[in-house]
Amino acid sequence: MAGETYDEKMDVWSAGVVLYFMLGWTLPFNGENVEEIVAAVKKGDPVRFPKEFFPWLSRGAEDLIEQMLARDPAVRLSAEQVLRHPWITEMSMTWV
Repeated sequence: MAGETYDEKMDVWSAGVVLYFMLGWTLPFNGENVEEIVAAVKKGDPVRFPKEFFPWLSRGAEDLIEQMLARDPAVRLSAEQVLRHPWITEMSMTWV
């Protein structure tokens, strides 16, 4: 958004979009063109997880993505908080 100061929370938001796409092969914001997609992002509706794309997604993963994509940077997770999120820590234990 114009006039905002860049910080890590913008990167967290971007990473949230990438994570959403990686897990569901679809994007969290829809539109027929770039203008409509930007409008959907600015509107700030809650992120949805359609079962057709996310039939197996855990509540923990949904929670992480919702917090990463929070429109308000004051409530969006920091990078450190993302790394400490239970879904991340639980998943990292299964990879060891």
